[in-house]
Amino acid sequence: MSEIDEVSIFHYNISSQPLNVSVKYEKKIFGDFKTIAEFNRQSVFFKIKKYVKIYSQIVSICLKKNQIIITPDFQIVSFILSNRYLLGIFKTRLIYHQFELIEDNLISERDTKKLQSIKKYSEHIDLAIFPEENRLHFFCKQTRLSVNNTFLFPNTCRLSVDDEVSDLLKVIPRGSIVFGHVGNVGSDHYIREFLDAIERCNDKNVFFVMIGRQSKAVEELTRGVRNPNFIVIRELPHAELKKIYPLIHYGLILYKGVDRNYEYCAPNKLYEYWSYGIPVIAHRLTGLINVVSNDILGKLLDFDKNELTDVVHSLGETPIPDRRGLRYYFKENLDIDLHLEKLRNRIQSL
Repeated sequence: MSEIDEVSIFHYNISSQPLNVSVKYEKKIFGDFKTIAEFNRQSVFFKIKKYVKIYSQIVSICLKKNQIIITPDFQIVSFILSNRYLLGIFKTRLIYHQFELIEDNLISERDTKKLQSIKKYSEHIDLAIFPEENRLHFFCKQTRLSVNNTFLFPNTCRLSVDDEVSDLLKVIPRGSIVFGHVGNVGSDHYIREFLDAIERCNDKNVFFVMIGRQSKAVEELTRGVRNPNFIVIRELPHAELKKIYPLIHYGLILYKGVDRNYEYCAPNKLYEYWSYGIPVIAHRLTGLINVVSNDILGKLLDFDKNELTDVVHSLGETPIPDRRGLRYYFKENLDIDLHLEKLRNRIQSL
């Protein structure tokens, strides 16, 4: 784990103009994270100077009226709560936006103390934002934060309007069904089950595409696949990746619940697939059960029981799915603009 060296803070003057959560804020970067070893090498004088700077920067924000401080770092939340009288005197609002679940058993002793201070003063957090419901309830139980002070904001995006296709997959005949995995995957996740399903598929009309940076262990596994309909593409720039999605019919999420962050995962890749009208196939992780909530969004399986192989075979014999239904559902229920509007209203009410 890392030790906070300085601090990144977003803040916004809520009295100046209507709040636009996505762009109308000021970002101040006062420093970055250092490893514990690097932190320990810093002199006492340097550390004192550093924390005086952090303190003065936070004070300068709080001295202005109607300020909102937004941070994704629980260490910063702890630091601000330890000086919570500033928030009370100057009526500054504090918002914590969590992206990584805090695992008590994996954090350092210093971070454990910071988490304890959050638990002690959690009533001074005006709003905590989470990408997934289980993470929300886990943090509330962890810190005694009231559920009333939380907001669910998925890692979603806007509906895709891209329909240009890449030449990288021109070898795939028109009318074929394509299963795709986009992004990195570790060898401790369900990569073996995915490759086994590929090896067992004898349908010449079914293709598999794997795109993303690979570790040496994963590279070695993929080299052993003998199915000629398996295509591996190294990491692509996003502009080129957008041309791949229109060619994929089913998107794979291969996460395994190796820790709480994966068990309660809420990957933005999920919403990226859906924005292109691509249903998802994933293991039945706790974090996905409430998200993949109906058949139009995809299927949750038990990858430990080889259900992936059976589903690949079944879908390979069905007609090519129509993207329009899922794209319409995404626009009406999952598009980020819908959630931004709700978040704007919630922040304005603080």
